[in-house]
Amino acid sequence: MVKLSPGLLFLASSFAGVEAHLPDVTCDQMTYYQLAPGNERAKTYDAQAGSIVGFVVDASISHLGPLSFWLSKAPNAAAD
Repeated sequence: MVKLSPGLLFLASSFAGVEAHLPDVTCDQMTYYQLAPGNERAKTYDAQAGSIVGFVVDASISHLGPLSFWLSKAPNAAAD
């Protein structure tokens, strides 16, 4: 569970079962990552400040090293 600060949204990424690397954590792909155009885009979840959120990860996700999930404020165009 994660306690949210004001304005944070949970952002999911679509990885399609392929190992992926982001060159820069400040790039747009960090919040709206897609391996290829046309894949289902990331979704947002509205949450109030102070809310507790949780998520379930598919058991098929595996990685030999560290694995992280990010929370971020969505850009203004998130509803588009």
